[in-house]
Amino acid sequence: MAGIPYYYRESWGVGTNLQLHAMRQAWRLWQELKEKKDNLGESRIRERCVIIIALLGLSLSQLLGQNFSPSSKDRIPSLRDLWGDFLKKTELTDESIKHIDSRFQDFLNSYDACRHFGASKHERIDKLTYEAICGFVELSINIWDIILDHFKSKNNAAINFRSIRDILDENDDEEDEISPLMC
Repeated sequence: MAGIPYYYRESWGVGTNLQLHAMRQAWRLWQELKEKKDNLGESRIRERCVIIIALLGLSLSQLLGQNFSPSSKDRIPSLRDLWGDFLKKTELTDESIKHIDSRFQDFLNSYDACRHFGASKHERIDKLTYEAICGFVELSINIWDIILDHFKSKNNAAINFRSIRDILDENDDEEDEISPLMC
């Protein structure tokens, strides 16, 4: 199966969409956190925040790496570098870029602290709150939409939804990989 791209909307059959799956998992965990946060202690909320940030960053890293990284390199650049390269290709205004990039840099600092967790990152992790996660989820949706709009404007993909938000609640685990009648 070498050469099958990882960007199919549906994750069955011949392909999958790992970046969308990671985003959906972050969305699902965030929805769960919204429902349970009043019954959770601060440390449990923080645990969930770390996982949500890690999944959001993974989805963005995969989305940008799959679609905007130089194919000649063996190593995919960091999310920070992928983002910077993508911003150079967009048609966003300088003011829009400055606004979203400032928010993204804050996200990246938290994402890096979650991924490279150690004593030197404890202070950053301790500052994670439910409110911060709400902002990071909205930022990630915004970035997904900017990337999707870029695709639409370049006719690089057949995208049949307005926003990633439109498909986040779809349950991608409902379909069966193998029909029970085929066993």
